[in-house]
Amino acid sequence: MADERGAERREATRYFTCYPFHIQKGDQGDTGDMEIAVIQDLSVTGAFLLVTTDLSVGARVKLHLDFGDAPGTVTVEGRVLRSERRPADVSDLWLYGAAVQFVELDAAVEASIHELAKKVASTP
Repeated sequence: MADERGAERREATRYFTCYPFHIQKGDQGDTGDMEIAVIQDLSVTGAFLLVTTDLSVGARVKLHLDFGDAPGTVTVEGRVLRSERRPADVSDLWLYGAAVQFVELDAAVEASIHELAKKVASTP
């Protein structure tokens, strides 16, 4: 039986953002160097990221988000669900796309995601 959500893989509303952030890879997302990436879309359950390097499915990552009171103070742990090479015609810098599911999300971060979505939606 087909999935009733069709191509939709998220359980929560996605917000298109194109928002820059820092990603940290490595053991539990703690040991890797931080590098810049872009959140293509965001929900309270996860995000689709544009990154420069391939992420291993199942790997843990930390997203250091800059939409809190002080830049970089909001950190979210996630697990890579899928990673794919983007087509050459759209991947000049961001060679890979990766779907990340958040491991835990507290109410304050969830509220920040909703606030960011409102801000992005109202920007011309």
